[in-house]
Amino acid sequence: MKSVDTAHVWIARLLRIAAALLLGAAITVWVTPVNALGSNLVPVGCGSPATPDADPLADFVCRDLVSSAKATSVALAAAGAVLLLLSELVVPRLRGRRWVQGAAVASVLAVPVFALAAASLPVKVASSGADGTLIRCGTPLAPATDVISGAMCGQLADRERSLAFGAMALSLLTILGGGYVAKGFGSEEDSEPVTLLEQDPERTPERTDFDGEWGTVDNRQGVTSASYETRSWDDRS
Repeated sequence: MKSVDTAHVWIARLLRIAAALLLGAAITVWVTPVNALGSNLVPVGCGSPATPDADPLADFVCRDLVSSAKATSVALAAAGAVLLLLSELVVPRLRGRRWVQGAAVASVLAVPVFALAAASLPVKVASSGADGTLIRCGTPLAPATDVISGAMCGQLADRERSLAFGAMALSLLTILGGGYVAKGFGSEEDSEPVTLLEQDPERTPERTDFDGEWGTVDNRQGVTSASYETRSWDDRS
């Protein structure tokens, strides 16, 4: 097996394993209960994203936390789906391109980070006061602008927006960097020697025969035909 084919196989396996792990993480987050701090810092059970608590008080306190857990679970599942598509559709079709292989390896880290950062943008940012009072600060894309939220939330929403966009940009740069680094390890073609028969399967090896007379060469390919004359011992003197 050639080196290009070997790299294609293990990169596809790596992407499949990463996709399975991300899907398992998404399921874990989906079924894990969420807890919030109520008044006087007393924990309040919120249920899980799969089965949220239907109590009106729990819904009021836990709504944002449950929504955040749902967004995290969906982002992990989406990242796993993207890596699975890369392993089954992109890498096999472009397995001879070294930059694709490097970008695919870097995407194991970059795709989940990008998905989690993008999922955090529409999720509401919540804070709590010293006594556990819930304070809603809007979303990173649409921060709250009222006086009370502005006084209690500071720049939490702006901070989350900057971190999300920064993580998304760094993820894209990581993928590009992986392709750039992998491209420097060699040419696009496999470095193993290729024979003439591998380049042209219909080509037959050239054959050089003698017609029985000394010094005459007949090339059966018809490319060149040469005749060599021999000199007698008397002419050489």
